Amino acid sequence: MTRDETGYLPDSRLILFDGTANAGRKPRAVAVGLFDGVHLGHQDILKATAALAEHRGWVPTVLTFSALLAEKPGCGKAIFGPEEKKEWMSAFGIREMITESFPAVKDMDCGLFVKRILTEALTAEAVIVGDDFRFGRGRSGDAVVLKTLMKANGKECVVLPSRVLDGEKISSSSIRRLLESGRPEEAARRMGHPASWILPVESGERIGRSIGYPTINQRLPEERQIYRYGVYAVTAEPGDGIRYSGVCNVGIKPTVGGTVPLAETYLHGFSGDLYGKNVKISLLRFLRPEIAFPGLAELKEQIAKDIIAAAEGTE
Repeated sequence: MTRDETGYLPDSRLILFDGTANAGRKPRAVAVGLFDGVHLGHQDILKATAALAEHRGWVPTVLTFSALLAEKPGCGKAIFGPEEKKEWMSAFGIREMITESFPAVKDMDCGLFVKRILTEALTAEAVIVGDDFRFGRGRSGDAVVLKTLMKANGKECVVLPSRVLDGEKISSSSIRRLLESGRPEEAARRMGHPASWILPVESGERIGRSIGYPTINQRLPEERQIYRYGVYAVTAEPGDGIRYSGVCNVGIKPTVGGTVPLAETYLHGFSGDLYGKNVKISLLRFLRPEIAFPGLAELKEQIAKDIIAAAEGTE
C-alpha cells in the first residue's frame, strides 16, 4: 500500500490497497460520499461499486472527503478516521480511496464537479451514490441531478435506496447520537460491525500497572470524541493476530485528576509493550458511567468487577 498525492484534485490524498490499481489511469467505478462509520447503507454502495468494477474491468474507487463535518452545522463529530475507513473499504472490495478536502470542492458548480472532477480527473465511467446524496454549491445538486449530468457526459450513474432498520433510515448522524448516549450495541446493528478506533498507544502514568491492571492509553482526537464517558466491554487487536477481550474507560480519569479525554484499555491475557503501535479497539457494551473513586484501592476493586461484568456479557 502506498499513500501519496493523487495529482488529480486540488488537495487530495490517495490510498492504494494494492500496488497496481492506479497504473495507466484506468477507468473507474467511483462511489462518492463521506462514508462515516461505513454503515449498512454505505456497504450496499461499496459492494455495488466493487461488483460493477469487476464486471466491466474498471478500478473500484471511493471518493470521500475530509473536513466535511466541520462544514455542516449540527452534523457532529466523526465516527471514523482514515485508518478505520481504509480497513472497511478494503474489506468490501475497494482498491483505491481518494480523500479530498471538502472546502476545495464545496462551492463548485454541479456540472463542473461532474466534468472536471469525476469524468476528467478521476476517469469515472460510472458513479455510485445513495439516494440522499447532495453535492455542489449550497448542496444544490442531488442524485437526480448527478444522474442527468453523468448521462450528459456519456457516463453512468447508479443510485441506491437508503437502508431502513426498525422503520428508520440508517444514517451516520443517528449512529453518532447512539454512541454519544452510550448505546454501542444499537450502533453496531446499524453499522454491521462494532464502532471502533485505530489509534497509537501513548505512554501514560502507569497507574494501572501499579494496581495490577496494566492498560494502554490512546488519546482520542478532538474530532473523534463522540463516545459517552464511561467503561465499556471491548475487544482489542494489537496486531499479533489475536483478538483480546478487555475493558476500556473513555473519559478523563477523574480519580487521578485527569483533564484530557483518553481511552484507557485493559487487555485480558495480554503481556507486552505496545507503545507507539496502532491498536484497534472495538466497543461492545456500555458497562457504567465514569466516576471518581476515593482512592486507588477502590478503583482497583471496581476494575475487577468491570472485568467480570465484561466477561459475563460475552459468554
